[in-house]
Amino acid sequence: MALLAALLLGAGFSANALVRLNGEASTAPRLAPLKIYAAGSGEDMFALTETVDEVISLAGKARPAVLYLGTATYDAPAARQKQTSGFEARGCRVSALRVAWDTPGEAEMRNAMMGADVILISGGNTLFAIDRWRRLGVDALLRRAAARGAVLAGGSAGFISLCEGGHSDSMEPASYKNPPGPQLALMNASWAYIRVPGVGLLKGLCCPHYDVTGSNGVERADDFTAMLRHHSGEDGIGVDNWAAIAVDGDHYRVVSRRGKPGSVARDGGGFVAKGAGSPGVWKLRIGAMGSLERARAVHAPRRHCPARSEPRPARRRSPLGRGSWTSCWAVRGTWPRTRCWRSRGRRTRTTGGRLCGTGQGGE
Repeated sequence: MALLAALLLGAGFSANALVRLNGEASTAPRLAPLKIYAAGSGEDMFALTETVDEVISLAGKARPAVLYLGTATYDAPAARQKQTSGFEARGCRVSALRVAWDTPGEAEMRNAMMGADVILISGGNTLFAIDRWRRLGVDALLRRAAARGAVLAGGSAGFISLCEGGHSDSMEPASYKNPPGPQLALMNASWAYIRVPGVGLLKGLCCPHYDVTGSNGVERADDFTAMLRHHSGEDGIGVDNWAAIAVDGDHYRVVSRRGKPGSVARDGGGFVAKGAGSPGVWKLRIGAMGSLERARAVHAPRRHCPARSEPRPARRRSPLGRGSWTSCWAVRGTWPRTRCWRSRGRRTRTTGGRLCGTGQGGE
């Protein structure tokens, strides 16, 4: 499995092996490929028609049924409108499962989940959402939805909730269900990032808004590094505000919105702080000596890496959707391991310099 996919889906495991039901590994004989669209930001990214079209393509239907889960924003109508209007404009039927203030019955929640092709999870206060879901059993329903092939999409808190854990700003007072009064300004300057658990569909500790500085004045990338040092041996995934990861079974791609700020240096691909570069995705790990090891995933479209003895395969369209082709993914950083995949997606041998697989063109 390619390096980034190994990070996202667990080295040595298929995508299906990480779908768990009720906290346990599923024993179902046939599970649908895992489909996830995880963005650095929720409201920013899902307000764009490009993001909407990418999620619809991942669902494999022209007008998928979309279920909005806005628990992290306390089911606020304004947040729902901003993140779902693009789907409604594409003719999708959009419904909502409201559990922040209400307590629907088990059958109602199950039927809502089972009828959805796409489950869109809002940003907001991750800690509140996860706590509420566990009380009501929504976390188990999300795992079942993933197991049957529904697309789970979200940004910010919606991204964290899909991982084993994440770097969260849930202690920011402005994100509370009942924000404090006159002390709000003072508290906003003193809150700290915390680690929050997710439902465990994606392996590792994740950080959305990786290139952003919080309202407490702390750069998220720096604080995420400090958090990783407290969790030795754990892999990290940093996704910039205007970036995303799209997973379709064992295939994946990195999405980067052109013209938007990010942490990838424009002149060489290294890391830059304070949003001075382009959006990107990073794999992070703390080395044996305590130093940060950070590798960037780079999409190289319309290229292929056949073995030297093979004829160059003809370009082919990918089942991922329009604008897709067999392509290579180069990874820069401290991990030189690369593997080559044939055009059908079967791994063949190691090669130097590139990761080859079924990718999707454009960023």
